[in-house]
Amino acid sequence: MNRIKEVIQEKGLRGNYICQKTGIAETDLSSYIAERRKPSHQKLIKLCRVLGCAISDIYPNSKKIVTYDLGI
Repeated sequence: MNRIKEVIQEKGLRGNYICQKTGIAETDLSSYIAERRKPSHQKLIKLCRVLGCAISDIYPNSKKIVTYDLGI
């Protein structure tokens, strides 16, 4: 389970803004939110940078979380 939709709502951002800033297609973002697909590590890092959150904020139940310096 991911919290992408919740984090987007908490931050008050719109999907098209996130897509513009990350280069992620709107259909891909929709698939990530619906959990039909998972973002690559690179896209996940870009998504976290734009959302101003940590990977663990999006995937809180992950058993193994690798942390990166997201430059936040």
